[in-house]
Amino acid sequence: MEKIKKFAPIGAVVLALVAIIMCFLPGAAVEGDSMSVWETIFGYSETYAGESMNVVGFSFLNLIPLLCVVVGAVLVVLNVMGKGSNLFGIVAAVLFVVAGIFFFLVTTNAMPGSYFDTIPEAYRDASWEAAKDAWDLGVGAILAAICSIIAAVCAACPVVLDKMGK
Repeated sequence: MEKIKKFAPIGAVVLALVAIIMCFLPGAAVEGDSMSVWETIFGYSETYAGESMNVVGFSFLNLIPLLCVVVGAVLVVLNVMGKGSNLFGIVAAVLFVVAGIFFFLVTTNAMPGSYFDTIPEAYRDASWEAAKDAWDLGVGAILAAICSIIAAVCAACPVVLDKMGK
């Protein structure tokens, strides 16, 4: 059990780093075209008819999982260094779970860009909803969510074992 207490937090930090790296893989895909999780967070531009237009704009709701993973990893590192308490492990586990849930919602939380401003007002909302419905969740978002949830288990493991007395 001591080895699990020692190495589980390291696994949580490694999985958090992998989840951050997965943000550069496709997060949303439609008909062979894809955009990374990073692009769904900070925006994605394409050229239409010689003019550059934002397809997706900045989305704070897509930034939340990235922030949760980073803060969770920092809390786990602080806990391992002895600067924190068991509360840090619990909070890190909760943050990783929240990040995992939000990574699965990347396509839902994407924000329309300036491209959708060119569509007539009467069709704008319907067009954005149709565009979001056409997107599939990409492999980057799925792997980031899975890594985040497994990191939550790793972060909570030492705390649970301490409470069990093992």
